[in-house]
Amino acid sequence: MTTREMTVEEHIHTALTFLEQSEQEFEAGDILQGSEKLWGAVAHATIAVAKQRGWPTNSHRNLVDAARNLSEERDDESLFLRFQITQEFHWRFYGHGVFNLFAGDADPMENSRATASDYVHRVLDIANESP
Repeated sequence: MTTREMTVEEHIHTALTFLEQSEQEFEAGDILQGSEKLWGAVAHATIAVAKQRGWPTNSHRNLVDAARNLSEERDDESLFLRFQITQEFHWRFYGHGVFNLFAGDADPMENSRATASDYVHRVLDIANESP
């Protein structure tokens, strides 16, 4: 049996679905599932723009490279910085990550969540610009 690859549109839809589900999980107090869904939203948004550009997407390293390439393409270093911050949710799912990138803030996980959501929306806006 062969499986077909998801389309760019399906990745966009999946990113938005996971973003919404992550909020529900965090609100319910399930940090593990919230982290997983939020990372999924980041990954699928990144895959969508990478596929549009013909960049590889079959590994975590490819996603890092795609985020870096997109940041360079847009001349916007904040895109890659946001992607780096969002990786905490990937690490958190595996029991790592302590959400301390914003040391001194009242709720560093909240800030990381907002950064991840912003990244997803910005990247999806870029994906939706492409014909």
